[in-house]
Amino acid sequence: MRAKKKARRIEEKTVFILSSGGALAVEKRENPGLLSGLWALPSVPDLLDETAALTLATSWGVEPIELTRSSRKKHIFTHIEWHMMGYYLECRTQSPQFTWANEDMRAERVALPTAFRQFLDQ
Repeated sequence: MRAKKKARRIEEKTVFILSSGGALAVEKRENPGLLSGLWALPSVPDLLDETAALTLATSWGVEPIELTRSSRKKHIFTHIEWHMMGYYLECRTQSPQFTWANEDMRAERVALPTAFRQFLDQ
């Protein structure tokens, strides 16, 4: 008999879609870990509410001007399921903490994994 499949571990994340001057903030994911070394939208563990998300973005030095919208997404990996809340923020400043990729750069050099790209496919 085949053993029962182990239930997927659920992880909650907050994803930031930070835009400034037509560019989006991206960063390389840390090693080790899921999607390590790949480009990603900035994210943190746990689901933050709007106030906490704005406070965190401000601490990154991006000077949020406006929260334009939010969106819930889910992405399923083999053994892990991500439940994500994405916050779309228009920012005054392009903090050096991130790489700011315009549309051409994203098309040519910054390939986002589906887990993050789904926030841009709307």
